[in-house]
Amino acid sequence: MLSALPVGLDSFQVADPTRNPYHLKVGELLVRNIAPGKYGVRIVPPTGSGYQQTTTIEGTKGIDAWVRAGEPILTSNLVEFGPTFAHTFFGFVRQFNRLGATPPGQTAGSIRGVVSNLRMARAPDPNFYDGQPAPNCWVGLNGLTSGLGLYAAPCAEGDNNSAFSIPNVPPGDYQLVVWDKYLDLIIGFFSVSVTNGQAVDLGQVSVPFWFHAQQHYVFRDSNDNGIWEPALGETGIPDQIINFRFRDGSIFQTSTTDTTGYLPFDEVFPFFSWLIAEVDYSRFKATGMTVAIDDGGEVSPTSPFGTTPDIGAGIARIPEDRHKTGTIADFTLSENAILEGYFRPGFSRAGLIDWTAAEAFARTIIDTYDVRCPGPQARIRLLSGGNMQKLILGRVLEPRPGIILANQPVRGLDVGAIAYVHARLIAARDAGAAVLLISEDLDEIQSLSDVIHVISAGRISPGFRRGSKSAAELGLWMAGQGFAEGADAA
Repeated sequence: MLSALPVGLDSFQVADPTRNPYHLKVGELLVRNIAPGKYGVRIVPPTGSGYQQTTTIEGTKGIDAWVRAGEPILTSNLVEFGPTFAHTFFGFVRQFNRLGATPPGQTAGSIRGVVSNLRMARAPDPNFYDGQPAPNCWVGLNGLTSGLGLYAAPCAEGDNNSAFSIPNVPPGDYQLVVWDKYLDLIIGFFSVSVTNGQAVDLGQVSVPFWFHAQQHYVFRDSNDNGIWEPALGETGIPDQIINFRFRDGSIFQTSTTDTTGYLPFDEVFPFFSWLIAEVDYSRFKATGMTVAIDDGGEVSPTSPFGTTPDIGAGIARIPEDRHKTGTIADFTLSENAILEGYFRPGFSRAGLIDWTAAEAFARTIIDTYDVRCPGPQARIRLLSGGNMQKLILGRVLEPRPGIILANQPVRGLDVGAIAYVHARLIAARDAGAAVLLISEDLDEIQSLSDVIHVISAGRISPGFRRGSKSAAELGLWMAGQGFAEGADAA
């Protein structure tokens, strides 16, 4: 049985011990006779009251409460020591303005800005950058020294609904507070000073999100070039499944596109793991993918994903044939080391290659990957297959790409070189890279891969976790026996 005391007591009723036997303060709530465990607590304001929640733990309106057996009433400990406090606490605010009149002899100013997402770049460049505008935001002003709330209001409505403007601000020092309607933003605090009549333009006010967000569009690619071209009549595909899954194949989130082919994932928490976003291929084949990271720009349309790996977009490759497509035999090790990265700022400037930097990069690969050779100026055709593959491996791994396409990476190598290449690929995976291994060697596939897909006659199998299928069972899929009759090509 659960019972609760109401929070709607006024100041006189609170002092009445017959109505308030537990000496609750105004705004406090007591839920009695509850079993030990973890509970989600949520406070819902009355409809139409205009109240907006400001407090959250991990970006949700519900706040977790841990109840232990025999706890004192109204108090809790998260640990075995320290002060006690309420199991949960909530903050709400509605639009108000208590800035007051500007003192005589002074002129009111204003504060404006645009709330945006503060995003962190991935290693090895863990810096923060301004991202996309943050919709549905709220802003507030507190007195910097007094801490008193002076102003709260939602940001502007419409397409530019991350902009805010606070007029008639008396000169002084303030604390600007930023949050949002759905509590996706981690509440931000900023110090702002307004001098006499000053119009303070803060520009972008960047605040980190609790969650990662993605937007997806799936469309009918009439010319199979992998690029959405609405002018050609290419329309979105409704009810198309998009999955978020972990690398072991387990599904984290899944949903379907709307009537326009659009599907947003606004609250994605990866649990400190890399996630894979994939479109379902059961009805249609995939022709390509265009990626935009915040407002950083698209992957080059001349090199859509799925046709030629875009090396500049953090995608690296280990080619199937190191002699024909991986190296140029009469080039030096230095030249081959930058063969797929000569355009990077570290190796070229104004169209001219920095050969000193190229040689230094080759020496780094030679030393780090134990490439046995006379030096960076030696012709690569003089190297053994294993040492040639080590140079390619270093060329791929040193820039720390996010995606590695490894096609037959150990073909023709001796046992020692095979073990070395496998160890390096596993280390790259453990460091966060997504590795797509393409191989005809079942032993290699089964020993390295977290998830295995079989491709046969243009069709791709479901994902199998490592160890869930024997070599014989995978062989049946390779022969096409696992696919449903008449299955479409993927």
